[in-house]
Amino acid sequence: MAPHNVVAEAGTRIGGTVSRHPRLVAALLAALVLLALQDGAVATDGMVVDSTAEGSVDFGPDPDRD
Repeated sequence: MAPHNVVAEAGTRIGGTVSRHPRLVAALLAALVLLALQDGAVATDGMVVDSTAEGSVDFGPDPDRD
């Protein structure tokens, strides 16, 4: 049985995919960078979106402040 190197085969397959679809790979990398930048902006801002129902409902004026 001949030696079988899985890592070399995976590298060859990835390289072949990149050479056949360079625009797709560039678009995927750009999307990944954009997501990373947005995640970093949220992390530095410290503002996290609240997922509770109260965040999206307008209860009207506060009766105690009238």
